[in-house]
Amino acid sequence: MESKLKAVRRGHRGQVTKLFKKFDEIEKNSDLDKDDVKLISDAVEQKQKTIVDLNEKILDLTSEEDVEEEIQESDEYMFNLESKLRKIRKIYSDSISQNVASTSLDPNANSFMPSYPTNSSLTNANVIRSNETEINVQPTNFDNFRSMQNTHRNHGVAECKSRNRCKKCNKKHHTSICGEQATDGKGQDSKEKSTVVSLVKTEEPETALPWKLDHPDLPSNIMIAKARTESTIRRLSREPHLLRKYSEIIEDQMKRGFIEKVNDENNNGKSTHYIPHHAVKKDSTTTPIRIVYDCSCKKSPDHANDNNDDSSTERLTRVLPKREASVRARENIKKWTTQNYLYAVGKNVWKKWKKRYFVLVQVSQYTFAMCSYREKKPDPTEMMQLWFTVDYCEPLLIDIYCDGGKYFYNTVKEGDNVVLATDDENERTLWVQAIYRATGQTHKPVPPVIQTNRISNTQISRMQGDADRAKKHGLDEYVQANPAEFDHHELFLVMQTLTLDYRLSDAYTCLGWFSPGQVFVLDEYCARYGVRGCHRHLCYLSDLLERAENGILIDPTLIHYSFAFCASHVHGNRPDGIGTVLLREKEKFDEIKERLHILLEKQITHFRYCFPFGRPEGALKATLSLLERVLMKDIVTPVPPEEVRNVIKKCLENAALVNYTRISEYAKIEESYNNGVSPKKRLDDVMHLAELCIEVLQQNEEHHAEAFAWFSDLLVEHAEIFWSLFAVDMDSALEMQPSDTWDSFPLFQALNDYLRNDENLCGGKFHLHLRNVFAPQVVRYVDLMESSIAQSIHKGFEKEKWEPQGNGCATSEDMLWKLDALQSFIRDLHWPEEVFAEHLDHRLKLMAADMIEAAAKRTLKAFEQWLRKGGKGTDYVIYSEICVMMNVIIDCKSRALHLCALDSGENMHQYHTKIEEFLERVQAQMVKCLIEKLLSVMESVLSKLARYDEGTFFSSILSLTKPVNELGKSYVDFMRCSLDQIRQKIADELFTLSIFEQWYTSQMKMTYDWLSDRLDLSLHPYQLTCIMTINRKCYSDFELQGVLENILNDKTYQNICKRLQVEEATHSVTQCEKRSTGFLGGGTSSNVSNDSDEESD
Repeated sequence: MESKLKAVRRGHRGQVTKLFKKFDEIEKNSDLDKDDVKLISDAVEQKQKTIVDLNEKILDLTSEEDVEEEIQESDEYMFNLESKLRKIRKIYSDSISQNVASTSLDPNANSFMPSYPTNSSLTNANVIRSNETEINVQPTNFDNFRSMQNTHRNHGVAECKSRNRCKKCNKKHHTSICGEQATDGKGQDSKEKSTVVSLVKTEEPETALPWKLDHPDLPSNIMIAKARTESTIRRLSREPHLLRKYSEIIEDQMKRGFIEKVNDENNNGKSTHYIPHHAVKKDSTTTPIRIVYDCSCKKSPDHANDNNDDSSTERLTRVLPKREASVRARENIKKWTTQNYLYAVGKNVWKKWKKRYFVLVQVSQYTFAMCSYREKKPDPTEMMQLWFTVDYCEPLLIDIYCDGGKYFYNTVKEGDNVVLATDDENERTLWVQAIYRATGQTHKPVPPVIQTNRISNTQISRMQGDADRAKKHGLDEYVQANPAEFDHHELFLVMQTLTLDYRLSDAYTCLGWFSPGQVFVLDEYCARYGVRGCHRHLCYLSDLLERAENGILIDPTLIHYSFAFCASHVHGNRPDGIGTVLLREKEKFDEIKERLHILLEKQITHFRYCFPFGRPEGALKATLSLLERVLMKDIVTPVPPEEVRNVIKKCLENAALVNYTRISEYAKIEESYNNGVSPKKRLDDVMHLAELCIEVLQQNEEHHAEAFAWFSDLLVEHAEIFWSLFAVDMDSALEMQPSDTWDSFPLFQALNDYLRNDENLCGGKFHLHLRNVFAPQVVRYVDLMESSIAQSIHKGFEKEKWEPQGNGCATSEDMLWKLDALQSFIRDLHWPEEVFAEHLDHRLKLMAADMIEAAAKRTLKAFEQWLRKGGKGTDYVIYSEICVMMNVIIDCKSRALHLCALDSGENMHQYHTKIEEFLERVQAQMVKCLIEKLLSVMESVLSKLARYDEGTFFSSILSLTKPVNELGKSYVDFMRCSLDQIRQKIADELFTLSIFEQWYTSQMKMTYDWLSDRLDLSLHPYQLTCIMTINRKCYSDFELQGVLENILNDKTYQNICKRLQVEEATHSVTQCEKRSTGFLGGGTSSNVSNDSDEESD
């Protein structure tokens, strides 16, 4: 049978070959007959269809070994046949465009020939009269009219009987004037004919009106009109008010006869021309929309591709891209050797893998180019000159790119590579061969050998064995069985369970919810096989509960929905009023309700672990809501609030035990109960456990408190129970601690800081227990610290060396630091009980005042002892230890406010005021003693000067020694050294200034008293010189130390200056030969000074 079909196919192919040879002969002939070409084209098309049918029949009968060869051979032949047939069609269309003359008629023609009208059969001439003109329309033969178009004005019709050429000029005409106008390459439409309409008028010029004959019918435009209508309705559906307005306009136009409804089923659109329309929105309240008809709409013209030929022009000009400037040519469409859609990607061109329309263009005799085009675009978008080497390639080379293309080849040159692909293997072969011929490369591409998948006998046996095993296990019987004989409720349970297992493979994403596709399948199964909805949800609930009991996270909302659905069935309260339930369904519902109750209590008890950090969001709140729903007796009667409260209270009590047990296991607190564990390690473990407990309760408050908003008091009670469990381990660890250790206070601080900041737990049971446990330890700690500070004062001042350290000495610094540290420690405890906290504050302030007072007394005692040391001569220097002692009192006084003032209350300064008054008395005593010591030096100097008094025994003797001013200078040096020592060693500036003021005033008073005792005596010159030196230097030096003017230039000083002035005048009278200039300084009139004074300055 196969050989006979192939013989018949060879016969048809032979006839096609003869037709092609005949066409070649006609093509060579200069006088081309388009009718013959048309006949050959129709015959070849008929043979093409016959050969295609034969190919299909032969392919069905071909063996598997020869299938590939048969397909390749038949496809190659049909491709060549199609190419030749396109050439015939093109030549036929070209011949029509050349033979059709222009419709322009010579207005000076002598005679007018009638023509045959299109789509009409006129038997008589129709006369149309208008005023004096008659228009006669007569039928005639179109061939005569076409011959008339090809004549010159001097030609007759008889001379131009040829259809193709004029007898006189032997040329093909494109205009009505022979030889006078050159052809412009634009021919008349091959289908256009004309009708000559004669205008009859007496003795008037006549002309011919063109009448288009054989015109094409108007297109129906039904597809375009339908598409635009659907698009308009779809667009207006988004705004219903515009859609209603649009409908009203259409109905109004139908009523008024502007449009009509056409039933075109029989005519297939031949007699109807549909006009597309679209809606235009307007910014108007009265007319928000109007309809616009597109009467000129027509189908878009075809564009140049492999399915049609653009024959409207003979040549097209194409300019290649600038990057290929070396190749620029006019592209002839006839030289498009190969074109089709290909997938391509390259390095420099076509950089993205996509489908493009490619054309292989012959630019010149030896130059070819690959060009890619977009639809309806005459110019190429990208191009590549064929200087490449083409070859087949494997699909693996482009796996990195997008999908598309099955058969691959590439073009390669140095530095570039382009990979192309087709969807058909034969098409790839044709492209490779075309590029191979265009490039002229030496390497001939060889297509890869594809192994045909043959089914071996072993495979057939295996397949048969599988079928037998399937039949043995009853699969065929199951497939062919009657669905009505199965228990679909049981089968649905199996299917739903397996579906849920598959869905829960990613439990954190689905939380038990089916996907939309799975829900559709389950709904379809229930609808098709009558599975009851109550049964479906009961099975679903049972499966969800089983997974939730095994620790898989299930959304409580999902369980709530299914439970509510089943409850509405069981209790007969369906919203639609229709609901039935079977006895087994009711029993299963009761069982599920009990299981669900147990599960919900378990989840609430383990809420920290079932809903970690409040996730999934809202799940805990949904669980509490579901618990309330489960506790309802029926679907409408609400459960009493106390019942729900009692259940949640029980769950939270158990939750406290569960949470603390897990926390203590994590902290390994049980290991600390071993005998070998030290008290320090035990206390550290409890401290770590306390930090974990605080963190747990903070997380509960942050993530779970919102869900328990209606049961906040129960959550507080849960926290108290939690802390009571912790208190057992805490008390056990504190009992092991030695009595003289204070390492447990950080534990109290951590717990107390958390509890006092929690408004619900502050002052609660555990907080009270914490106060009672640590209060004795705080009291004992304060007692020990007081004893320690007192001992340090007693022993420290006995051994004190009075070396400067800080603002005082070592003992005072240590005492003040301990007092401040103790108060800071007690303050940081933030003792929760107000009365006890106030008692601690009073005690610490009183302790500080007592300790400072004791230190001040010991310092004053040491100060007096150090002042007794040293003589009364001008070589005396104030000891630095004396200045350190004064600094100690100054430091105690400055810190007394901080250490002795109470934190609050009416009597907050009672201790501070007392200690400050005491310290001021101590300072005054120190200043008094110091000044007395300094004045004793001046008293010694004045007593030495008294030996020069007039009338004494030693006066005359001492005068013989001729003293200069040694005693005055020595006292000035003493005074300056003391001033510098006090200024440098004492820290308080104001205190230092007060010492200077008192010392200066005391010196002036002592000098004045000394002078007053000698009013009746005249001063010895030596006395006068020394007193004037001391007086002047005392004024200037104390002025430099900052003593105010009103203190320096007081009444006493002025009296001294007056007395010295008088003494100086007296001395000048008695010893005229030894006068000297005035010497009084500092503010009053003065006068003279001796050379020794100037030297001392």
